[in-house]
Amino acid sequence: MSHTTRPTLLARALGLAFGLTLALAGPARAAAAHDYLPDYQRIEAASWQADVATLGAVSGELNALAGDGAEAELAAAYADYRLANAGLADAKRNDAAIGAALERARLRLEGLAGRAEPQQAEALAMLAGVYGLQISRSPLKGPLLGVKANQAIAEALRLAPEQPRVRLFAGISRLYTPALFGGDRALALADFDSVIAHLPRAEASAANWGLNDALLWRAVALKADGRRDEARANVQQVLDAAPQHGWAKRLLAGLR
Repeated sequence: MSHTTRPTLLARALGLAFGLTLALAGPARAAAAHDYLPDYQRIEAASWQADVATLGAVSGELNALAGDGAEAELAAAYADYRLANAGLADAKRNDAAIGAALERARLRLEGLAGRAEPQQAEALAMLAGVYGLQISRSPLKGPLLGVKANQAIAEALRLAPEQPRVRLFAGISRLYTPALFGGDRALALADFDSVIAHLPRAEASAANWGLNDALLWRAVALKADGRRDEARANVQQVLDAAPQHGWAKRLLAGLR
């Protein structure tokens, strides 16, 4: 036997042994998929009380997982969107955290918005909400970001016209956009009504969020219309389900 044959036979024998070992061991197990429902539950509960510390912790955890795909990216962006909103309760103190959260959310959502993923429409809608918060912090950015927000909402509505979060952000946009640029309180109310119809309390969950938001934004619109009794009823629905909801408490106090 030649010197070149022996290594070849040895390599084949080792390869066969390795293959048999793998076959006996069975297929490699994939890492278990992360369950995002508990994360959404923590975000929702913390946002009710403007708990910036908890939201910051959840944001850190989810941003560490954001390389796992579109679902992970959307969850991380949602945590940062809620973190920025909660921070506004003490905007001066939380200024740096708000700015950083909005920038992280913007980058993630702009990336998702350009990809044909199941989360694309919701990402576009939330992106419009992020632009809106950035405008509230820097009004001089309004002309540029306002156009971007309108484009994002229009595309989200084209992709998923009845998706609850899409209609929620569309309603918020229509409520605060000047009439000259397409704002319309009646259309905003129709958007909030659509969310409420598509997310009955029995079917809503933390991951399928939007019902409480729609009820409270509807109350804001109704108050502006002078329909205070209806507004109070909407706020009370939220407080019945979430007694510690800080924004609902403040809205109710302003409706008495």
